[in-house]
This record gives sequence, structure tokens and C-alpha cells, in this order.
Amino acid sequence: MRSKPVTSVLCAENRNVGRRVRPNWGNRNVSPQERSGMAAVQEPEVQLAQRLASNEKPVRTRAMKKLRKYISVRSQREAGGFSAEELLKLWKGLFYCLWMQDKPLLQEELSNQISTMIHSFHDTDGQLLYLESFLQTFKREWTGIDRLRMDKFFQLVRFMFRQTFEALKRKHWDDSVVSMFLELLMRELLRNGSEAPCGLQLHILDLYLGELAAVGSAEVQHPHGRKPARPCL
Repeated sequence: MRSKPVTSVLCAENRNVGRRVRPNWGNRNVSPQERSGMAAVQEPEVQLAQRLASNEKPVRTRAMKKLRKYISVRSQREAGGFSAEELLKLWKGLFYCLWMQDKPLLQEELSNQISTMIHSFHDTDGQLLYLESFLQTFKREWTGIDRLRMDKFFQLVRFMFRQTFEALKRKHWDDSVVSMFLELLMRELLRNGSEAPCGLQLHILDLYLGELAAVGSAEVQHPHGRKPARPCL
């Protein structure tokens, strides 16, 4: 089974010709000061993403450990939240980290590590942005997943929703937080114009109630706790 070249997966996409190309920095002269500034802004996320997509498993394993710590430490700072662009870069690395992983038990372990990383964010906004970046990444990459790899990505989607429900449970199904989650889900997945692939939509709708019941079976029996189930009712 051939893997996508790692040197290409983090490059800019040229969808008009159906191939991935490296960004072209040759159109203008870039001063050393500008290069230094760009590196200071982009280096942590880009470097982590590249290591997550490495051909070598030890490199990917170390990158996962470093990423978890990086998220936890940075999200505790008063002004240390992540931007959407930064999390999309990290999620592209996480996507290809799973892409490169073989053997079902190791794939399950990795999916669990990726999904539980949502708890490394210390605020609701960070957790929801992590989920949003996940959905946007999978919407973009879904149609490129081959049949032999699909099962492990199905599993990651399931685990991500399981841990998202766990995060909501830890917040006691706070009505405002659940409302933000449902709005995100409608915007990115269920509304017309969301551009979500049908296969991804159907898989999420298929697993949704089962994972919700598994995480919060007692809570969802209460009328107030049924709100998260609305997308499937």
C-alpha cells in the first residue's frame, strides 16, 4: 500500500490541475527580517505538522507528545489561544499522521490520542475551534481517502464526537455551550452550503446518537439534556 509523499502533503493545493505544489516564494525578494518574522509566527505549527506527517513513526510519536504539551501550556496563557489558521495547519499534520499509521491497534491508539487532545484546551472556545478545524479538514480531505484507509478515518470521526460529548458532559451540558456546539455542527455539516461530503454527513449522523447515549445516557433522559440530540430528531 503506497502512501502519499510526505513532501507534498503540507504544500499548497492547486485544485485546478488536481495536484499539490510547493508555495512559490520566488516572485519577490524577501528580506532577512521578513523571513525571520514569518518563521517566528509560523514555525511552531508548521514544524509540528511536518513532524506529525513524517515517514518515521518515532518522529510522529514525539511530535504527538510535544503537540499535546504545546496545546496545554499555550492555552493556559491569557493571550495564548490558537487562531483558526494555526489549528488548520496542525490538523493537516494530524490527518496525515493517521494516514501514515498502519496496524489497527496502533490506529485505534492514535485516534484516541488525537481525539482526547480536545481536553488539552482549557476553555470552551479552544475546544470548539479544535472541533471546527477537524470538521473543515475532513470536509477538504474526505474524497481523497482511499477505500483501504477509510475505516481508520471512520474511527477517528467516531472518537472525536465521543470526546466532544465528554467535554460537554464535563461542563454539565451547559445550555450556552451546547448551543454553540449545535450551531457549529449545523454550519459546518448539516446546512445547505456546508459543502460537507455526503459520506461524512451520513457517517456522523449514523454514530451521533449512539456516542451521545454512551457518554451521557443518564443526562439525555432529562428533557434539558435532550438538546444535543436535536440534529438527529
